[in-house]
Amino acid sequence: MNEWFHCNKCFLVGTNDSQFWFTSCGHIICAECKKNGNLLLGQKGICVVCSKQETSIMMVNKNMKPDLIHLFRPPKDLLIEFTSKIKTTVEFQNAHRQRFFKHIREKYNKAAKIAKAAHVEITKRVEREKNLLAERNQVRMELDSTKDYVRQLEKVLADRDQEIHRLKRKSPNTGRAGYPSLNGNTPLSRVSFFGCTTSTPNDFANIAAGCLDNRRRNAVGGNAGTAGEFDFLSQQRAMEEVVAGGPSFIPNTPALLGLPADTRSF
Repeated sequence: MNEWFHCNKCFLVGTNDSQFWFTSCGHIICAECKKNGNLLLGQKGICVVCSKQETSIMMVNKNMKPDLIHLFRPPKDLLIEFTSKIKTTVEFQNAHRQRFFKHIREKYNKAAKIAKAAHVEITKRVEREKNLLAERNQVRMELDSTKDYVRQLEKVLADRDQEIHRLKRKSPNTGRAGYPSLNGNTPLSRVSFFGCTTSTPNDFANIAAGCLDNRRRNAVGGNAGTAGEFDFLSQQRAMEEVVAGGPSFIPNTPALLGLPADTRSF
């Protein structure tokens, strides 16, 4: 028994063989004081120390409630016991704390890894969007340039169409004449066609010029004055016939051969 342990009424120091009682109001009394105060176990009475009513008592021994027995134990024992309990408690809590912190770190590292991957992906996506935007702008510029070029071509084509329509309105609407026929009663003679100009049936000027050259060569057999005179008269006559005949005039065989006018009909 500790040296501090004594009866709060008679101040009797407790020994290992003596009995002491603990009141509900927090006092310690010996067996003699309990008897004098008429306090019975299991009943409520008046405390002999503080005179408090409704006071209950219990014997001080090892069978006391755990929340009361530690009041009578040496502080050193309590310190050792509670130090061990505190150590166990701290170790237990630290183990769970470390486990929780490990989970937090793993979760943080995972989130940081995901965030880093997302940042890289966002950076790549932004770069791709920039490239696509630049390509779109380039394509738009090329499209605008192509549209301008197409408009210019359409304008040129429209101008060409207008020019073609204008030329068609100004050009004469002439028909093509048929080729002259050599069938019939056309007399044949040993006359060379070397001097006649070859042309299409509508090329009246070339035909007339060729015929005139042929006539002039036929008349060269005379003198020079007669040839020049014949050339002038033949040209005049041939041009008159062409003009009088118009675009549909087709020279007959004597005219093509350069024969005189009196030999053209039989």
